[in-house]
Amino acid sequence: MATFVSLIVLILIVGIVTARWRARRTALRTQFNSRHPRSVIRSSTKLSESGFDPTRKNTPTSKESQSRRTIHQTQVGGPEPRTVDDCWVPAGVTTRIHDLEIPGGLIYVGRGLAAARRYGEEPALIDPKRRADLSLSDHAGTGMDYWPSYASIPPKSRGAYLHWLADGRRASDAYIGYVFLFFYGLERRVLSDHIDTGGYDDEHGAIRDEVERLLSIYGTNGSFRFYATQFLSTMELLGMWSTDQLPRLYEGRSYEMPLQLKVGLGRLVQAHKPISTEWALAWVTHDPEISLRTPAQRCPKLFASLFRHLYAARFGDGMIIKPNKTMLTPTYRPASPGFGGLITIPTANKIIDVTVLKRPRNALTEIANEAMNQLDAYSRHLGRNDDSRTSLQAIALLPGAVATEDAFPALAALNAAVKPYFAATDFPAVPVRLLLEHFDTESEEKLAKKEAILLAQALEKAGIGLSPDARFSGVKPKPTDDVVLFRLSENAPTTPSPTYQATALLIRLASMVSIADGDIAPDERRAMDTLIDSHEVLNDAERTRLHAYKNWLLTHEEGSAGLKAQLDALSTAQIQTLGEHLITIAAADGRIDRDEIKMLEKLYKKLGLDAAQILPALHSRATSGPVSVREAKEEKGFAIPQPREKRDEQPIRATAQELDPAALEKKLADTERVSALLSGIFAEAEEDAIPRAAPHSAPNSPAAETIANLDSAHSAMLSALGTQDAWGRSELETLAQAQGLLLDGALDTINEAAFEQCDAPCIEEDDDSYKLDREIYEELLA
Repeated sequence: MATFVSLIVLILIVGIVTARWRARRTALRTQFNSRHPRSVIRSSTKLSESGFDPTRKNTPTSKESQSRRTIHQTQVGGPEPRTVDDCWVPAGVTTRIHDLEIPGGLIYVGRGLAAARRYGEEPALIDPKRRADLSLSDHAGTGMDYWPSYASIPPKSRGAYLHWLADGRRASDAYIGYVFLFFYGLERRVLSDHIDTGGYDDEHGAIRDEVERLLSIYGTNGSFRFYATQFLSTMELLGMWSTDQLPRLYEGRSYEMPLQLKVGLGRLVQAHKPISTEWALAWVTHDPEISLRTPAQRCPKLFASLFRHLYAARFGDGMIIKPNKTMLTPTYRPASPGFGGLITIPTANKIIDVTVLKRPRNALTEIANEAMNQLDAYSRHLGRNDDSRTSLQAIALLPGAVATEDAFPALAALNAAVKPYFAATDFPAVPVRLLLEHFDTESEEKLAKKEAILLAQALEKAGIGLSPDARFSGVKPKPTDDVVLFRLSENAPTTPSPTYQATALLIRLASMVSIADGDIAPDERRAMDTLIDSHEVLNDAERTRLHAYKNWLLTHEEGSAGLKAQLDALSTAQIQTLGEHLITIAAADGRIDRDEIKMLEKLYKKLGLDAAQILPALHSRATSGPVSVREAKEEKGFAIPQPREKRDEQPIRATAQELDPAALEKKLADTERVSALLSGIFAEAEEDAIPRAAPHSAPNSPAAETIANLDSAHSAMLSALGTQDAWGRSELETLAQAQGLLLDGALDTINEAAFEQCDAPCIEEDDDSYKLDREIYEELLA
């Protein structure tokens, strides 16, 4: 028994030793073959000038057609290849394998070709001696490994792979492993054969074109897209050592920045050259460390255009970066297992890696964030209405830098429609119906407030302002009315300043007095013009808008709706100031109609002033005679009775006096509430007083710490919203503008954060104001 057991053990030992010896012999033979390759027999004729057509089907051809193509034919059992080029089939050459014609070339065919950087056979080598099942039984690639090799896959997979090659490498439903197996050969050709020999640059074009063609078919596969784009980037890198031009970059982002982009940036910095706008944009769009939110992804062309504008405004010809010391080591991780892992790309000179620096990346991130913030409202609109990218409603949400007539024909059409009206005057009256022919609304009978604001913003993109503008006055144009248009100056404000609001209130009240008798005297109009033109605090754009507003007010009777709440917010000194200036304007033409006196009495009552002061105040404005009071629409009048002590003096006529707008501003601006007291005064119905906006923190203040996963700007705005429960739109515009945000997009972002955390919005529009949900607000801050 012991002898039998010993015999079994001896047999096992001999078997193990024999197996190891055979494995060692196979390895040595493979190594020898790689150094002394055998040749294959091929016969060829010159390729026709038409080249390879990847759309050609693999159909039988006549002897005449075959004579016009290059045929690379392998003979099984023939002499073995001597060099790697004997195995390589050049671009455009057709090969016959197992009775299948493989068009296009760019493959390795033969026996004994060693892998590029490791032991074993080249994975992409097609060995015609190996059996292939051409029955198409493995079209789905069930027999393929994760890192396939032609030598290791089963015959049914070889047959399916050869059929895919024979069909022109174009079947969109092909198993992606077959695409990778072919791709392995392209990697080897460029990154091993060409680098080792230092030549074959003329072949790079054909290989690059083929990879791009494969990307167009199989680019939806994330893995292949990553490897193919990295490979193309590496090919680009190999040919860019003598140029500063931006290299070809491929769409899509990955977890690594394209190598040729890193090299190009490093060379620019080493040469002390600025990072131009296009290089900066390429950095932003391909750097995985810079987050690009939905606006940049949904509107890539607009984002690029706006980024260029903002970058040029900040850095001019480009950002200058001080050279750092970190050196770049160009590497590439091939998909092919024949390389055995990461490889280093040879470089002519040492290149620094500027992408490790925080300061330039932070600067680019700031500009990118600003561009995305400005596109946020437009992007959200597209999220709800993707088919309205070029509508005026969508254009109205864009920043002016990218909303140009060249880019948006609808904007050019709107401008062309109103241009004839400016031929005779700078403040033409234009029917609202004409504007609505270019601007869709939900109702033909009236404009919603949001639609009125969008209409004003759309005209703004064409360089045109309108009055009434809901953002400045709170009133919505009626479809049956006219509006007054005017040309906007560059950088005209989009929200009213406290000075504008104060002056606009006086113009509103003065116009009510002037039109009370149905006859607007030239002196009364001049008095209001003087108030606007002589105001030292107003800028030119505000004066132009106020003149348009005055023209509209003098042709439209809006009544006193909406005034009470605003007047209630005034101090005693402010009320007295308004009363004095109303008297001055009413007396400007030297005559006072009874209807004007009635309107003054009505306004004095609203102001809480004593109406008995009106006649003495009118008389005090007279400088050369009595102020005449006349019946409505009649020319005859009578003098206002003078105080007793003045009756014996010679009567004098009243003339227009020089108004003192600075005094008005001084009295109206004695409190911070001036920034809120005038919002919504032209509302069509009475509304409650709107509390003033409390001062809010700047983005870098402690209050601007991030809240509910919002960025610093939106967090600061959310923090400021908590100072009151009701807001006017002009107040919110001021808050948003202070953070560099567009209002509608900012509110959408805050409400989305509220929905995500609390399943409810934080602030909602309620008629002409916005209401804060205090409970949701507190929950967001918790």
